[in-house]
Amino acid sequence: MIPFVEAAREKRSIFLRMPAVVGVLFQLFSFAVVIPIYYVALILSGAATGNPVKGRATKITQGNAEALLFALIAGYIIPTVCMVVFQDVTPTALWQGYPIIMSLAQFVYLVIRPSSRYVESGYATIQAMYGFIFVTSAIFHIYYTWPLFFDTQQFQKVLVPQLALSKRPLSLPEGAAAVIQWDAVFGIGSTLLVTFWFARGVKEMVLLFLWHVLSSVAFGPGAAIAGVLLFREARLNSRTAVEDKED
Repeated sequence: MIPFVEAAREKRSIFLRMPAVVGVLFQLFSFAVVIPIYYVALILSGAATGNPVKGRATKITQGNAEALLFALIAGYIIPTVCMVVFQDVTPTALWQGYPIIMSLAQFVYLVIRPSSRYVESGYATIQAMYGFIFVTSAIFHIYYTWPLFFDTQQFQKVLVPQLALSKRPLSLPEGAAAVIQWDAVFGIGSTLLVTFWFARGVKEMVLLFLWHVLSSVAFGPGAAIAGVLLFREARLNSRTAVEDKED
């Protein structure tokens, strides 16, 4: 969701306003390759900040916030549920295009409910979205990952990527699993790393490191990242809320 959320902020660079393109590149060249490049662009543009910016450059309007939430549900959650439930070629193929589906869902929502009519801060909606991501990520982590902590063999098989070439040829499922594991390592790792740009000073970096370590084990990296984004959004909104009152 990070590319979609950042694209929805006011006064964003044109290079950060194409989340569907970033998502399609994920699918074509892998999450591990594309997301670090996106984060470099985010940092160089000055958008990877944890501080409120004068002029509401970090604000997301209520209309855009609602469109983001709708895009998440209609463009990602529903296709993912269909893929898992039906386990058929068609839903799986459609899921590959989720960035485009999300973008279309967002566009349709904004046509029906234009953001220009709802220009107040969408902070509460964005926080609700991140809260939903945190809770669902934690639930899935607890349900699927916690049992692996008590089974070393399964833990290594499912979560630990191979560090050296196997002495025997990998089967197709094993090869696919290895690719997914390394994709997750670099993709999630770079996302955890970029959150350190949101910190104010060394003390917050240390606290952020401890948060990532402890919460990633307890609730999963998805929940850990969502928690940081919740905190960041609150900090970014601290300025825009004051500006709204002044206006």
